[in-house]
Amino acid sequence: MDMNTLQFRHALLNGLILLGATALTASGTSNNDKVLLASKQLGRGINLAGTLDAPKEGEWGVVLEASYFTAIRNAGFDSIIIPIRWSAHADKNAPYQIDPIFMARVDWAVAQGLQNNLTVLLKTHHYEGFASEPEKELPRYYSIWEQIARHFSDRPDRVFFEISNEPGYTFSSKQWNRVTADVLKIIRRTNSIRTLVVCPVFGEALGALSSLELPEEERNALVRLYYFEPTEFTHQGASWINGSKSWLGRKWTGTEQEKQA
Repeated sequence: MDMNTLQFRHALLNGLILLGATALTASGTSNNDKVLLASKQLGRGINLAGTLDAPKEGEWGVVLEASYFTAIRNAGFDSIIIPIRWSAHADKNAPYQIDPIFMARVDWAVAQGLQNNLTVLLKTHHYEGFASEPEKELPRYYSIWEQIARHFSDRPDRVFFEISNEPGYTFSSKQWNRVTADVLKIIRRTNSIRTLVVCPVFGEALGALSSLELPEEERNALVRLYYFEPTEFTHQGASWINGSKSWLGRKWTGTEQEKQA
């Protein structure tokens, strides 16, 4: 693999802590066989972090290459998560068109995943304006999702959509439930049977799961939770956490005490 070793290790770190989806209905009971199958298709996933979610691809040191997808498949992974900073590639004014050149780049990445028999999860990431001023950015956010949904509506069912990544602490639970319902409705206009992925208001907080409410009619959605504990193991050397370099080399050995925690 030609990717710089350190860069690839960074991508691995962001992926290995990732995928634990739970299949639920709006009422919280076990969902149908289709959703359970979808969860199994995701299986063991890796996050292609630092690529299409950078302000500009390559700005964070990694540019996607076809060989990476083959290497991921050969390493035994079942799925890839492609976080995308759509907001950096869409007009600021209505109708908020996504740059067709950038969309073609996403098309290429999706095709590479599918060609390597990987389930592909597309999600929005790093929409900072939406996280800080959600009501102001809602029209643009909805338009971006309408375009994504329409553009990828003819893709195989192994392409999933995740409507947000860690929505942010400016949302109330009630507000996030409304936004989630609105986006689900927008996507369902053109993707009636595609599996969608949603998250609770604070993204990675287990305690927020009980506040998540899905539309009663939605029966093909996975609820995603990130679980990063123990942080000193999962985030050792993370550049965005002060002191994390001192955690390098931390082990998680699966002791009974560690499992209980």
